[in-house]
Amino acid sequence: MSDEDEGTPIKGKFADSLKKIATAVKNVGRKSVPTPAPTREPMSLEQLIAVGRTKRRTTGDTERLKKAKDVQKRNEILYRLDPLIFSGVNRLRRSIVSPRLFFTGEEKDREAMEAWAKAVGLKRVLKNATQDIIIYGYSIIEKVKNVEGLVTKLVIVDPKTVDWAKDSSGKIRLDKNQNPIGFEQEPEDGAQKIFLPREDIILLNFFTLGPECLGISPLETAFKASWIRLNLEEAYGEAIYRHGYPLYYFKVGDPEHPITPELIRDAKKILRDFDTAQELILPNWIEPGRLDPKAEIRSVIELWVFLAGEVARALDSPLGYITPYGGAREGKGEVEYANLDLEKAIRQYQQDIKDQLEDQLLPEVRLRKNVKTVPELHFAESSPETQWMRMRMISMLSSRGSLHIDVKTENFIRKELDLPMLSESEGKDLSCVFNSTKACPVKEKNNSLSMEQLSGFCKSCPFKELEKEEDKTCQNLTQKSSSEKEKVKSK
Repeated sequence: MSDEDEGTPIKGKFADSLKKIATAVKNVGRKSVPTPAPTREPMSLEQLIAVGRTKRRTTGDTERLKKAKDVQKRNEILYRLDPLIFSGVNRLRRSIVSPRLFFTGEEKDREAMEAWAKAVGLKRVLKNATQDIIIYGYSIIEKVKNVEGLVTKLVIVDPKTVDWAKDSSGKIRLDKNQNPIGFEQEPEDGAQKIFLPREDIILLNFFTLGPECLGISPLETAFKASWIRLNLEEAYGEAIYRHGYPLYYFKVGDPEHPITPELIRDAKKILRDFDTAQELILPNWIEPGRLDPKAEIRSVIELWVFLAGEVARALDSPLGYITPYGGAREGKGEVEYANLDLEKAIRQYQQDIKDQLEDQLLPEVRLRKNVKTVPELHFAESSPETQWMRMRMISMLSSRGSLHIDVKTENFIRKELDLPMLSESEGKDLSCVFNSTKACPVKEKNNSLSMEQLSGFCKSCPFKELEKEEDKTCQNLTQKSSSEKEKVKSK
């Protein structure tokens, strides 16, 4: 360092480092004052519901799969025209939206939600929505609310007329959290577009490609097979018509009657009014003949079954589920496996609907209905075989003591079997099985015993013996039964 540099103030990063070191030396031994934690205001229920819907990091301004109106109209034509697709869609819809929808939870909350579901026609709406999902790829449901914000009506909107709200460049319009702001409905009559806010719409789908994809219909993969099969049926029908009835041809002229325009005109006059009910009497210069089929047409059935199987696979259903002809070709084991696989698929479809309703509809309904608990929506089993399988499993668990029957469990089973529900007071009944005016000491000690376990005590306590010997009580008989069991164990 030169003499000229002495006394020059130090600058730059080195000077900043020296200041930090000096400050640290001065604060040695001093207690640091903790920074107060930021106060958090209590969150409302609406804010709690919105937890998790945070700002996205991706732009999300494009769709991986664009909306295709021509594909949706084509699927609609198939549903209207192809009896196999018509039957398959309807059967799948009936299986997904089972005859019974119910809620589980606390009695008052459950009854409130079931009353609301009945008022808005939730089961009917879900039936139509499921049909739209299968045919068009997705369903659009509008939530109609009253002045208090409660959903009082659910309206199905034509999916062909609805798309994401987009800007002039064709990109999806997003809010500050990078989520789509809503939808636009473009009526088919060319009227002005209608904006539908996202919070007023329920979007249901089963299959998507990308986060902004509205939905994919399984009928898209079945179109070619269905169209070929329909053409095949038409050609097959014409072939049966042609070869199923006698087809005659007529040869005009012979060596004695050379073909002339006059001869052809005369033949036309003779054959013009020819009827199959008339006797065939022709001149000797008109010779009749008959056409025979050149090929066997029954082999077409094999191709028809193959194409029908393609439609069934697209609908995630076994062939015998939508056409009895296909089921006749399957073995018993194949049919049982296919039915079980279909049940798994149906349960997954039901779970998809349940999850999407839980995300877009049910929380705000519970909020407006002032429901304290969280009643869950359930789809009852649609297949009688599956119902009996579930009931046998519940019965086995109950008989072995693995499942204690209380009022909640029993009401769940009663709901599955469409039986009247028990009230909370009926579930706490401690009366004797044979005499409702007499209390059962076993129930008083343990009211969670299964019916089979309880009947083990009742065998030594018949009500008719209590009438004959009034000095005997249920308690004495119960103790006697217990002592006898101990003697057997000791032996």
